[in-house]
Amino acid sequence: MEKIKSHVYKYCCQGIMCSGCPYSISGIVMRERGPVFVTAFNPLGMVFMAILGSSILGEKLNLGSVLGAVVIVVGLYVILWGKNKDENLQDQESSMDPQHSDGMK
Repeated sequence: MEKIKSHVYKYCCQGIMCSGCPYSISGIVMRERGPVFVTAFNPLGMVFMAILGSSILGEKLNLGSVLGAVVIVVGLYVILWGKNKDENLQDQESSMDPQHSDGMK
């Protein structure tokens, strides 16, 4: 009976850590930086899972996993680069037009 209680406790802790922590971190990031960053960084979890699975569990990485990770990282970089350029463009437009500096036209 004690062994069953131990397993239930272990699975509850794993559930809280594996689902509760990412959702709370996503909420904080969404509040601070917006939904683009949460959406962009979600696929990065798969890259971390592949790296940790191969290093800790000894799983074999195949070419498809490595290429997929590279595509995910490049896509994330492109999204962040585009968002940065968009913010810079908006900052330049607002500084050029002092009459509408509050962002409303």
